[in-house]
Amino acid sequence: MSEESLVASRVYSRKLDKPPATWPALAVTVLIGMGLAIAYSLRLQGLDGERFDLSDLINTRFLFSIVPCALISLALWALLYFGYVRSRDATRGPIYFNILAPCVFAASLLSPVVLHGVRTVEHQIDLHKAREAWATVPGLKTELAAIAAKDRAGDTAALSVLNPRLKATDQRLVVSPVTIGSPADVRALTARLRGTLDAVAQAEIDDARRWKETRVAIDEALRRADPPPLVRDYVLARLDEDTKVAVARHGAEADLRDRTYAETLAALDVFAKADGLWRSDGDNLMFARQSDVDAIEEHLNNAERLRRRLFDFPPEPLPHQSWSRPPPGV
Repeated sequence: MSEESLVASRVYSRKLDKPPATWPALAVTVLIGMGLAIAYSLRLQGLDGERFDLSDLINTRFLFSIVPCALISLALWALLYFGYVRSRDATRGPIYFNILAPCVFAASLLSPVVLHGVRTVEHQIDLHKAREAWATVPGLKTELAAIAAKDRAGDTAALSVLNPRLKATDQRLVVSPVTIGSPADVRALTARLRGTLDAVAQAEIDDARRWKETRVAIDEALRRADPPPLVRDYVLARLDEDTKVAVARHGAEADLRDRTYAETLAALDVFAKADGLWRSDGDNLMFARQSDVDAIEEHLNNAERLRRRLFDFPPEPLPHQSWSRPPPGV
């Protein structure tokens, strides 16, 4: 055999001995693993970039990610190794796991950082657009602030009249031998409760009228300013949101007070219908009919449960007026 033939034979032999390439399968497996890790991490994190917390990422996320990422890496590596690599080049198994596992874990750990970065950039872009839009209508900010001040003054004035009456009436909701000593006391407390309910109803009518005037003033200010859609949409969206929150909060307290007063009035109505069949000695209420006692106890027990909830209800804040100001940072 000639020297050239011998060299060619050795080269061909080395080519036959060289194992087939398996790195493309590794690359596909790494991409799949990173995708699964990112999906898990973002599901755990949520898509709200404002929830990003670096300390949480360092302390908690590491613990939350290490076990799922290890399981993902192990499962994908087992499929890769036993299904493809072992029959071609078994020596690559440990190396491939050492490549796959860090990539999966890094994808899980860093995906919230990337998401936060994307959200930050988007926020800065939106903020820049908002600044440019609001800069075109400088007078609108002043006008909305004036409308908000007038609306707030109306709310404050109304509450300064209604709240003392509510407080005084709420403190007289306890029906006992001390507070109810005669039919005249029953009539006086009944009249007070009904008068307070009438005052609340009138206050709600006045509130609705003032709010309608405020809404008309806002619409008129927007019409005159003719702001860019970004500004108009922001003001109207915040207006609707503030209104929804205020109505829900006020409705919960108003419903609780109405139910408390209704149970107390029902008990007082039993007193009124049993006129001449009961008396108070200052320490006890005595009735001629057990049915009156049962009815009054039922209404007063219900009223007491509602009254305790009413007293524990936090004071109603004045409605938010986020519609009267540009977004933070603008």
